[in-house]
Amino acid sequence: MRIESGHDLLAKELQDIHSAERLLSRELPRLSKHVSSDEVREKLDERLHQGEELLEAVEQELEELEVSVARKRNLAVEGLLEDAKQLMDEIQSEDVLDAALIAELQKVQHYCMAAWGTTAAYAREMEQESLAEAMERALEDGKRLDRELSELAEEGINPHIFESEGGEREETGDQRRSGAGRERFGSEGRVRGGKHSASSEHRERPRSPGKHGGEGSDLRGREYRDRQGQIHHHTRSYAQRHRGH
Repeated sequence: MRIESGHDLLAKELQDIHSAERLLSRELPRLSKHVSSDEVREKLDERLHQGEELLEAVEQELEELEVSVARKRNLAVEGLLEDAKQLMDEIQSEDVLDAALIAELQKVQHYCMAAWGTTAAYAREMEQESLAEAMERALEDGKRLDRELSELAEEGINPHIFESEGGEREETGDQRRSGAGRERFGSEGRVRGGKHSASSEHRERPRSPGKHGGEGSDLRGREYRDRQGQIHHHTRSYAQRHRGH
């Protein structure tokens, strides 16, 4: 297919979507057979149903655009699904397989959402309102499904498989040291069993004498008042240069 206009570009996107949904309609039931989680299987079935509706809408729009439903291969989705099938052959644990399958489905879903959004934008430009609305509905449903897949993985499946993988983790040396520190020091840095906190030791530390006597007298020698009566201090170097003037 030669692409020379916006019409051609829209047709190409529709053919890509059609090919992607045909691939998914064939592969999702196969993937579903390997899933152990009923919730994951439910999401796969939901995506399969969405794809059936999309195929119908895309075929209708291609007919209106007088473009044939070409047997075009969507190499991007084909490659993602091939990776998913290969992964199934390599994974032995059912729980790990469920987690991996969610990730693989989300990769396909992200590609599809990009395609739906692009097609909706093209359809708006060509004033194909029914197509734009169909793609926008698909995009919203796709985002919702993607969020639900993430929640299912993060709140249920992933913590289980990674926790069982690591077991009870041994406390590291840094954690042991910080734990010892917590036993010794309170929330404000006070030494338990001691008389002083770090802050009280700082307050009680005597001032070292300055070059021209004690620190207090040195500060008093640098005092001046502004027009509002507020007391300020010159810098030491300024006071030394002007002492006696």
